[in-house]
Amino acid sequence: MVRLKLRSAGVAVAVAGLVVASAPDAAAAATSKIHADRMTVIASGLDNPRGLAVTPGGVVLVAEAGRGGQGPCLTGAGNQQFCLGVTGAITAVRGGQQKRVVTGLPSLGTPTQSEVLGPHDIALTKAGPLVSIGLGTDPQRRAQLGVAGALVGQTVRVGSAGASSFADLAAWEGMNNPDGDQPGAGPDSNPYGLVPYRDGAVVTDAGGNTLLRLDRRGRISPLAVFPTTPTPNPAGGPAIPMQFVPTTVTTGPGGAFYVGQLTG
Repeated sequence: MVRLKLRSAGVAVAVAGLVVASAPDAAAAATSKIHADRMTVIASGLDNPRGLAVTPGGVVLVAEAGRGGQGPCLTGAGNQQFCLGVTGAITAVRGGQQKRVVTGLPSLGTPTQSEVLGPHDIALTKAGPLVSIGLGTDPQRRAQLGVAGALVGQTVRVGSAGASSFADLAAWEGMNNPDGDQPGAGPDSNPYGLVPYRDGAVVTDAGGNTLLRLDRRGRISPLAVFPTTPTPNPAGGPAIPMQFVPTTVTTGPGGAFYVGQLTG
């Protein structure tokens, strides 16, 4: 069951980007200590928090990927088992208070929760509040989840009646696989970053290496396909094909899209 107490009328919001850095060196660590007193914890106890959106009223909305669940399960990245649960959520934070305003969203997690996929981002758009739900494997494997996993690999719309399909990115990737002519790029879908755009949204598919536009009816059209880049093999031998892995996305000057790249 999805509980929602959030106005879903078309609202323009600013998306706050998340920056993920590698372990700091000694100099960076020292700088971090100097500035630590400038940081304030505004929310805690979140289940694998991912993307953020900030409403005009100053409410911070946090997508929580959840903890997976008891299944059914599918075979995902690295041939690991990912089991389905309904532990994904959206938390609202304001004035030092936090509350889960959306619960019961799909979540996939390994038994140890070493990796969790679920609600990855949220955007308040003219089409309503949209949430991207991760998958992280060949779209054909979604069938292993049965009816319970129908919303995995999709961008869903949330409202007072619950969560419903808005755009099935996994199905689109399975049919099109636009980067399929590149090394190691079989069908793979993992919806991730979201940003409002015109009458709908723009979303990254971290598995498909694509940037996709969703119109107000959820129709999908590609904006960019990111190339695989040969990188040096640390063990010697042939170069390793490195996929782009687009994650976060936001808009910038001149209407450009700025895309965060995980690499891999």
